[in-house]
Amino acid sequence: MPLDSDNAQQGLVRLRLPVPMCQGHAGPVRQTCRFARRQDASKDRGVAGAAHGGPRPGGRAECRASWRQQLSRLYEKDWTWSDANGNAYTLTARIAIEVTTAGNEGRFRLRLKCTRTDSVTGRTAANNCLFQFEFGLNAWWCDSSPSWDCVTRELHDRGPSSEEVWVGTWHGLSNGVTYAVEATQFRAIFNGGAGHRGDLHTVCSYRWTKGGSTGSLYCPAQ
Repeated sequence: MPLDSDNAQQGLVRLRLPVPMCQGHAGPVRQTCRFARRQDASKDRGVAGAAHGGPRPGGRAECRASWRQQLSRLYEKDWTWSDANGNAYTLTARIAIEVTTAGNEGRFRLRLKCTRTDSVTGRTAANNCLFQFEFGLNAWWCDSSPSWDCVTRELHDRGPSSEEVWVGTWHGLSNGVTYAVEATQFRAIFNGGAGHRGDLHTVCSYRWTKGGSTGSLYCPAQ
C-alpha cells in the first residue's frame, strides 16, 4: 500500500487475522467517537467519487443514497487536551474506505486535523501540528475473501500543518466481500511542534460489505 511517493513494493506485509472486536481505551484525555454527519467544504469533503472529480449524483434521492453510503464507509474520532489556561487542543482523525464513482475500486484514506479552541473567546481555529507515526506498520487494508486478510504499510510523518491526508493504492471491490481499514500509532505535536506532545492513537473503520450492510468496528491491529 504505497502512501506518499514510495515504491509500491516496499514495506508490504500480508497477514491473516481473526476478527476481534474493537475495545475502548481509557486515558488522561477526553475521547469522543462519532459518525461525521456533514460534508466538509474542504478538500476532504467525503469518500465517494463526487468529492474526487467524478460526476455528482443527479437527483435528490440519489444524493441521499450516495451520502448514506459515504457515512457507512467513514468513521471519525477526536482527542482533546487542555492547557493550564483552559485552551483546548484537539486532534481529529477521519478514516474511510474511499470508493471510486463506478464503485469497483476502493482504497485506504486517513485525514488528521489539529484545532485550538480559545478559553476566553470560545473560538476554534486551525492549529499547525507535526503529525508523527511510531515506527512500524501503520496503515491496514483488510478484506474477508476468503478469510480476513490484511495488507499493511508504514506511514510517514508530515507537518507542520493543520491538516494532512494519506491515501493508499486502489484495490478491486467484489460484491459480498467485507472490507475495513485502520490507522495505528499516530500522534500530533501542537503549535508547530513546540507545544503539547499527544499520546499515540489508533482509529479503525466499520466493516463494510459491498452490496450489503455495515457492521461493527474492525480493529485488526489491536
